[in-house]
Amino acid sequence: MRTLTLLFVAVFLALTGCASAPLAQVDAARADAVRTPGARQAQAFANAVSSAARNGEYNKFPKTFARDTAEAIDLLDRTMQTAGPDTATLIAWRAVILRVQGHEDEAVAEMERSFATMPNELAGEALVTLYGQRADVASVGRICAPLCMSIDDNDERMRMINVCRDNTNATSAEGETAWMPPELVRWYRVERERRHEAQVDAQVRQAEQDREERVVVRQMEQCTADCKQRALYCQNKCYGRVDCENRCVDINNACVDGCAAEAREKLGQ
Repeated sequence: MRTLTLLFVAVFLALTGCASAPLAQVDAARADAVRTPGARQAQAFANAVSSAARNGEYNKFPKTFARDTAEAIDLLDRTMQTAGPDTATLIAWRAVILRVQGHEDEAVAEMERSFATMPNELAGEALVTLYGQRADVASVGRICAPLCMSIDDNDERMRMINVCRDNTNATSAEGETAWMPPELVRWYRVERERRHEAQVDAQVRQAEQDREERVVVRQMEQCTADCKQRALYCQNKCYGRVDCENRCVDINNACVDGCAAEAREKLGQ
């Protein structure tokens, strides 16, 4: 009877654990936002809700979904009143929640409002992708120019340029970059050349490293072959004595280990 009781408790705990686990990140983000009602916490809660929705965690809990999405929007609205430069990002997250709720037109309008408030990647990339799918080249260019110019990080700016180029759906490089202002064109050419030269230098260094490694490997193979030859010569002088042959084997193993250690040292390992 005790065994059955323990089994029942274990199964119950496992089932209740599985039921609460899917929305654990949402609950944690909510608690954090309650403790510290700042822009970062409001964003984290909206992100947790949208991620849970995309992962299907709300599928069996429609009332919880309605409650959490409404709470996320309410928190974003209250926070953005004092968010200052973070306001544009919070508006973009508001659009993300609206899209999760299925309000596509409202979401697009909010993304546009976010980007008009201040160019930002969250709203900008979403709009570029959307207008690219609609083959709205003019809108892609309208967003891409200020978006790419607003990005300071070179890697992220280059990535976004490639996103923009792809979403023009053009057949030529000229068509893909027609939206670029002259300043961005100059930066792009210089940065692309710098990256090309860096790639070439890396390939040259890798080729030299590979050549050096091949030389070291050949030297180790020759060293190991010499060890084997000396071991055979040693064993030939043993005339069947097992203890003597074993010593020859030990000498060979030490010799091979020395070859490997020398190779590792040359390779800097």
